[in-house]
Amino acid sequence: GDICASIMRFCADIGYQLNIEAENVFNFDSIHDLQRSPSADCIGYAGLEVKPDGDSDCFHVNVMIGFTVVNDINLHHLNIDLMSELMLRLIPNGRIPLFDSGNGDYVGVLLATNDYAILPERGQDGRSIKLAHFHFLSDCGLNAPTQKPQHI
Repeated sequence: GDICASIMRFCADIGYQLNIEAENVFNFDSIHDLQRSPSADCIGYAGLEVKPDGDSDCFHVNVMIGFTVVNDINLHHLNIDLMSELMLRLIPNGRIPLFDSGNGDYVGVLLATNDYAILPERGQDGRSIKLAHFHFLSDCGLNAPTQKPQHI
């Protein structure tokens, strides 16, 4: 849907800037065994949750976005090079453009709040993953000619 595709596109854009190949952009929820992921830097998201904001056309989005790396001694590359760029893009007041997943038209924006958490690294056998949890609010159609996305 619109939100998934837009978050994936956001991840791909950051990945491109960080020289992460397009085929290494994932919904991490689809990878059940981290050790089977590519032997390269990867970017993606996990734990997507979308909730309406009462009776308004606004909605809340909670999602984790982060990276996996291989053989990163002291996790310097993961924390300094990759996570720092992600945090600079989203905190404070970052935005993820929302696009129609069918035709690619711009339909709105997700506004990052200051409600975020950087989670601890985890991993095994030389592969590490680190995610940050973000809370976004939709722009409620105020900044774009749009309506509430119909698909998650």
